[in-house]
Amino acid sequence: MMHIVLATDRPFAAAATLNSVCANAANAGRLVFHIVAPDEVSLEADTQLACADASFVSWPLSKVESVISSLRGQPPVWKNVKLMSVLPRHQAGDEDDSQWPRFPFSVPMSDGDLDPKHKSPFI
Repeated sequence: MMHIVLATDRPFAAAATLNSVCANAANAGRLVFHIVAPDEVSLEADTQLACADASFVSWPLSKVESVISSLRGQPPVWKNVKLMSVLPRHQAGDEDDSQWPRFPFSVPMSDGDLDPKHKSPFI
């Protein structure tokens, strides 16, 4: 068995990714997808053609955070307020020029990632 963990907040994009993985797998029946999402999501219906033989395990983000906290004795890094810093927005003139919290270990976005197409979850 091959266990694959996918953390997402966009189920449609995740389904497209999983369909591609399954369609290109030598044996999709050996795949076990662990889906971490803000709410419990089910991607089986959206991936039934390519991933019919694969297995899915849904992990609500709150449960993952709880397990990490209990195993490490502290919250996950993304919940640690001490790691947050305030940096200016990447693009001046945005609809909201206020300061916003960023994690120091986050990947800076290029200007191309901030165009209307890439900023919108609906395009």
